[in-house]
Amino acid sequence: MARKARTVDEPVMNCRSHRGQSAVEFLLTAPLLFFLFYAMLQLAYLGLTVFGVQRAALAIARESSQSSVSGIESTPGFRILAVKVLSLAPLTALNRRFTWAALLSSDCDIRFDSLNVTVTVHYPLPLWVPGMGGIFGKPLTLSKTPQTIQRLAEIRRIAELLGLKTPALSFPEGPLPSIRWISCSATVFNESTVNNP
Repeated sequence: MARKARTVDEPVMNCRSHRGQSAVEFLLTAPLLFFLFYAMLQLAYLGLTVFGVQRAALAIARESSQSSVSGIESTPGFRILAVKVLSLAPLTALNRRFTWAALLSSDCDIRFDSLNVTVTVHYPLPLWVPGMGGIFGKPLTLSKTPQTIQRLAEIRRIAELLGLKTPALSFPEGPLPSIRWISCSATVFNESTVNNP
């Protein structure tokens, strides 16, 4: 059985067609790979942020449970804000501009009962996955109210007292990322109910 000789008109499988196939396969799988990469980054950032916010809630609860604590200022609200800034300061290493804006918009609820102090900290988590902010999040907006301006000045003062490196703390210019609110709670024993001898 003799092999038939190849003519000039017959197609030849060469390296060029394999490169084209690889390019098409990459174009089809690249969006999924990039989405998975950003999703892994978002989950890691979520874990770090939840840990930081939980730590802040516990620190605020401990500070609130003590009746006579020598703080930076005599105002309890200023002490609580100082504890919150100090507890959430490690998050500023990831994104300074957003974290300081998040400190302005975050808040905490403190509830006292006969034996316990419960603190819930609400913190805006930025959504970094492209396209997911419009689906799962909402834009973070900061309004220039007198309360926000006063809080901005207090945060600046606390950062200076604690020796934290802060950006120019003014109202952020440009768009901030879409956010999803997270809440962490902590409950501690109310030490102010114990009679000290």
